[in-house]
Amino acid sequence: MTSEEKAGIKSSQFFEFEGIEYATQSGPLLLIREEINDLFNEGSTNLNIRNGVGVLPDGQIIFAMSREKINFYDFATFFQEQGCQFALYLDGFISKMYCPSIDHFDLTGNSGVIIASAE
Repeated sequence: MTSEEKAGIKSSQFFEFEGIEYATQSGPLLLIREEINDLFNEGSTNLNIRNGVGVLPDGQIIFAMSREKINFYDFATFFQEQGCQFALYLDGFISKMYCPSIDHFDLTGNSGVIIASAE
């Protein structure tokens, strides 16, 4: 998040610290300028629970976490279908979510990075 309250996703090779208020580092990129990352193969058997974040053309962000094991290609496709220009993989099989609005209360295990919304 920038000091102007704009969300963004950038490859580390293009990242600049100027104006950044909050950031996290993760990867790989799922979508790059609306295209699925070339590293991913359709039909891959590399399946895990996955979560990520995407940025829509209007600057809004989408967080998603799979309920079932999914490959990177299909997970990236989800963000592409939502209209995201960029999307970033955040975490895998150790993912947890606490979201009372959808009655999801996973309080097991330890947590690393925590992303929260006041809305």
